[in-house]
Amino acid sequence: MFDKDVRNFKDSGFTILKNVIPKKSIKEIFKDFSNVFETSLKSLNINSQISNCDEKYELLKENNLKLKSNCYDILGMLDKVQSITNNEKIIGFAKTIYKSPLCKQGVQIRIDDPSNDRKLPLHQELELLSLFGMAIWIPLVDTNNKIGGLRVVPGSHKLGVQKHLTREETKNGYNKVIWDEIPKKIKHLSVKKGDAVDFHPFLFHGSMPNKSKDIRWTLVFRLCDINSMPYLRSDKAKMYMDRNPKAKTPGNEFLSKFLKNE
Repeated sequence: MFDKDVRNFKDSGFTILKNVIPKKSIKEIFKDFSNVFETSLKSLNINSQISNCDEKYELLKENNLKLKSNCYDILGMLDKVQSITNNEKIIGFAKTIYKSPLCKQGVQIRIDDPSNDRKLPLHQELELLSLFGMAIWIPLVDTNNKIGGLRVVPGSHKLGVQKHLTREETKNGYNKVIWDEIPKKIKHLSVKKGDAVDFHPFLFHGSMPNKSKDIRWTLVFRLCDINSMPYLRSDKAKMYMDRNPKAKTPGNEFLSKFLKNE
């Protein structure tokens, strides 16, 4: 069932699962988002009379940044959002790659509005609970070059863990991979709403700024492979966040076995 996706994941480091979330479900999710924003606006004695979810969010941001941040945190906890993380297609594909039990980490709704020209630098997922697993990126709106989206370096997961500039060094709150050849190999993905990009944690990836007039809404979370969780092991092996590509870290050793289908 997932033969082509497995090849893409192992060869390129990512695959796109089509039509994971029905459009009807996405519509229901936005209704819940709207209710969250409406509740906060009412607490500020603001009766918005606005039905558009983007406009409610912008109104809340203009009036109370603290409440806006609180809403940001709550969205990923909503029942309809959490249910997507149990999607049969996503879990089925993950279990095709990793035979062991999986656990979820970091369920979050990302809100990239037009006023934010943030360009997330290319990096690797170095903060997974496990050595292996996969990151899931699901746009709730269609993405393209204008509204921005995910950019990746196909095949970069095979390089293992690379050195990164830390959040403190980049001064923008994000890690950044150090690799001189990146600009020649970047691929910008245009993904339809409801499709899911599943990618290897070592894949170089980042996001593009939103240059449109609409908010880019995205659901992101991670699936962790229990069999490669260092702190479940008696020897308490280090996490692979060594940031030294030449070091014989557990992450690099596991990656070698993974690529050899061991």
